[in-house]
Amino acid sequence: SPQLRRSARPTRRAAARAADAGAMGAPGGGDESLASTGEVFPRIKVRDPYKCLGISREANYDEITEARNYLMEAYAGHEASEEAIEMAYDRIFSASFKNRRRSKLTLGRDSADVAPEDNFFNRLRARLDKPSQKVLMQRIFIFGFVAAWSVLLSNETGPTIQLAAAFGLSVLFINQKKNNKELGLAVGVSFIALVAGWLVGTLLEVYLPFLFPPALTPETICSIFSYFSLWFISTYLK
Repeated sequence: SPQLRRSARPTRRAAARAADAGAMGAPGGGDESLASTGEVFPRIKVRDPYKCLGISREANYDEITEARNYLMEAYAGHEASEEAIEMAYDRIFSASFKNRRRSKLTLGRDSADVAPEDNFFNRLRARLDKPSQKVLMQRIFIFGFVAAWSVLLSNETGPTIQLAAAFGLSVLFINQKKNNKELGLAVGVSFIALVAGWLVGTLLEVYLPFLFPPALTPETICSIFSYFSLWFISTYLK
């Protein structure tokens, strides 16, 4: 049972519990005895955040969070105690973020930093969403159909209608993600994606023309890249 597993393997929560019991001069009782005492957090004035939470400096993310959650539950209702516990918890991760590049401080089991490095790729990843398999396949089919439509009619008409259709679909999908409250944002983002795709297609068609079949017109090539941009932004943008 979960209770047997918890007693068989000591955790940081148990360490924090024992530290609290020792600091109060009481035997190391269980969660209920600690929560029912109504005592003030005994390490409320301890400045060292690790000592305040009753953990070692080698504690990983799960152990730190577990100790914090246990103490917050044990001293719930006492505002000063809660503030001291929360402040110690925040100081640990604040120090980790500031000293990451110098000390390579790691708190995860896989030696991963608690706070991700603030760079372009992480900021971009934070703005992207992972769609469900169903949504992903639906969008691939829809924009793939529009691209095939343009290719089949590349020698007869331009891709104006197809581009308008893809643009409208992108606006629709993005606005739906925003609960139909961000139509202006959906239009702006879709327009940027359309133009960006067109520019990429133009550059590749001019400088690397051997990549494309001769039967495709320059407008069709550029439109294909616009379809891809619109598909990507409407599918993965949060």
